[in-house]
Amino acid sequence: MCDAVSDRANNELMSLVVRYATDSGIVREALVALIDVDSTTASNLCDVVVGRLEKLHLPLEFVVAQCYDGAANMSGQYTGLQARLKDTCPRKPIYVHCWAHVLNLVLQDAVRSVRLCTQTFDLLQKVYVLIEGSLKRHAEYSRCVSCLGLDDGLQSL
Repeated sequence: MCDAVSDRANNELMSLVVRYATDSGIVREALVALIDVDSTTASNLCDVVVGRLEKLHLPLEFVVAQCYDGAANMSGQYTGLQARLKDTCPRKPIYVHCWAHVLNLVLQDAVRSVRLCTQTFDLLQKVYVLIEGSLKRHAEYSRCVSCLGLDDGLQSL
């Protein structure tokens, strides 16, 4: 299983989770890597996943399934990561859509139906656009954050 997300510094970070069964039949999951990726193309992500599995001495013939969200670069049936991994791995691992991602989308839709939540997030978006839309306002924001002792080293909201 993998998923990629941009962090607050606009770096793309991909998580790689392996699900496996122990000799006694207990199913476990382990986060095996958090990887900075400089490109989210399917070909690059495939190279990254295969490279990391090889680095961890996890043979590709043990890969029997794969799980991603619905983004075309991940789930695309012809050139997405899942298609490329099927071509690379001996067992042609099946693709399963990540239902946790679907739950996230449902929660987003549910929040949008609550007027107060919608207004709050709309206001936060406007504040973000106001501050980050001007170098002067961003500099003032940074100065205020620093004066309040809230500076965590990141330069954007």
